[in-house]
Amino acid sequence: MSLSRDEKLQDIKNFIQKDLLAADLKLSLFISAAKCYKKDFLVNPFPAFYIKNHIKDFDKLAEDLDQIPPLEELLLLLIAEFGSDQLLSDTVINLLHWVLIEYLKYDVQTVHKSKHEEILLLSKSTGKYQVPNYIFQINYKNTSAAERKFNQLKFGNTTKFAYHGTKFYCMYSILNYGLQQHLNKTALFGEGLYFSYELQVSQLFSQSVLSWNRSKLGELISCTAVCEYIDDPLYTKIRKENAKNSDIPQNYLLITNNEIVRPRYLLIYGSNKPTLKKSISANVVNNSIELIDEPRTFLTWCRRNPLIVSAAIYLLLLFLVGLSSHRSFDHYKNILMNFFKKRFKYE
Repeated sequence: MSLSRDEKLQDIKNFIQKDLLAADLKLSLFISAAKCYKKDFLVNPFPAFYIKNHIKDFDKLAEDLDQIPPLEELLLLLIAEFGSDQLLSDTVINLLHWVLIEYLKYDVQTVHKSKHEEILLLSKSTGKYQVPNYIFQINYKNTSAAERKFNQLKFGNTTKFAYHGTKFYCMYSILNYGLQQHLNKTALFGEGLYFSYELQVSQLFSQSVLSWNRSKLGELISCTAVCEYIDDPLYTKIRKENAKNSDIPQNYLLITNNEIVRPRYLLIYGSNKPTLKKSISANVVNNSIELIDEPRTFLTWCRRNPLIVSAAIYLLLLFLVGLSSHRSFDHYKNILMNFFKKRFKYE
């Protein structure tokens, strides 16, 4: 039986209030995959109500995603909507309910800062590493066939933990369907999935990518997964201690069976206070809501686009260097200097 609009609003409100950062992560994972250049492949599962004539309507999906405000403001909208006019479209409500609650085969839970060190020690890492901003625990639902299979294989065997680095936009499909070795483009030391007991090694493969620009986690995010794996020598390969010749580098772990490894935690690295495209203040008065857009400034744009600013400065320097070597440069420089001398009466 399909839920009514008010029931979906209540579900979304309860989910965000329970763990706002976890809701932010689930939404950010989906949006990062949906806006990636490999979106047709990475947005899996895909919401069926955006498929028309067997074609995925990414344009409509992107349009609706852009209507979703930061989650604190979304909560105000959801509270204000009950018993009043619709402040969010039906398609946005359906999308939020699908991403946060309906289809996904996992839930996430924010791990308290006091538990971070305990989780980071699961792999028995000995090297120095960058401390994550956030850690999230992955809890799989009963609908996850991969989790059921792992638990069957795990019975009576020893499990260990290792790190796996990947781009943030890849984690959406990984958390739904598990790690897939046939999708791995890195096979320098054999086909399979690559892990490490040292966090700093896995972070080399976790480059920062664009996330949701309204996320509390940050606009640019890198992530590393803490994975549990079954220690089966048939499918795991590491460099043996004191081995002089080995095709596996030190601190690397190669796993050749998808079914014996599962992500358990996500380590998230991002800015704590991302700069938003718009700063929106909200007032709720008499069960109604007023949104006030504050204008963006040039300095805000520069802070949000450091690569573009750096490239522009570099091009300007190249132009000035080229200009200075031109034979007419001295002529125009003298004209300019004479102008300033006359204008400011310099001798």
